[in-house]
Amino acid sequence: MLLGGKRAGNHHVISCPQTKNFSSSCQQISLLVEYKEKKRKGHWDVGIYLEDQEGRRNPTACIRGLYSVGRVDAGATGHFFQTELKSQIEFIDETDSRCSTINLIDSLLAECLYNSIGQIMRPGGQLFISYVNEKSFSEHCEKAFRLGIPPIATTLGKLVALSGCIKVWSYYGAEGRSRIEGEKPATPEAKLKSIQEMLGVLNEYLGSQPRSMSEKCVEAICRDNARKLIRHLQGEESGMN
Repeated sequence: MLLGGKRAGNHHVISCPQTKNFSSSCQQISLLVEYKEKKRKGHWDVGIYLEDQEGRRNPTACIRGLYSVGRVDAGATGHFFQTELKSQIEFIDETDSRCSTINLIDSLLAECLYNSIGQIMRPGGQLFISYVNEKSFSEHCEKAFRLGIPPIATTLGKLVALSGCIKVWSYYGAEGRSRIEGEKPATPEAKLKSIQEMLGVLNEYLGSQPRSMSEKCVEAICRDNARKLIRHLQGEESGMN
């Protein structure tokens, strides 16, 4: 079973993790995972939907992607999850057609989603989040990259890091690589090394002067992301000692 959970029609249902770092709204959401195996063995097209406590679901997937199991007999070779995230979704009540719109970033549901995804990634596996499927993501990431802001401090980079794929990077400008990429450490030693490396990157960024006075909004978001990630990574580091 791809993400665990229980069968529900054409979906598998898993609950968001009961984690103190997430808001109570996250803890009242179930993920509905729909997937279809592709011709290439070990690869699935995946759609992830949300269902709230009232049984309302979003009609279009909040995350779509390609999941590859990779070679189980060779560590995490070929193991990846390439994803596209919607910035907001609508919950529709089928009984009276009422709908409500939720911003996945502002509500922290995106963090909850990628934390859940990270739990099914094997050590050494890679997670990708595209930034070209939504205008808000592409504008944010491209402005940040042009300013020299590290990928991990962007909104999507933070999601990759919070999934457990701590080592975060991007091949900005490379054709066909318009995404934030991350790797889940293969060993505890590799995890500690990645944490220390990313902490160095984030602290160096926060210690630098603002890149542009005309892009205050992007700077503010990225610096806030950096501060939150530093606290998170420091917690991960202390938990390993």
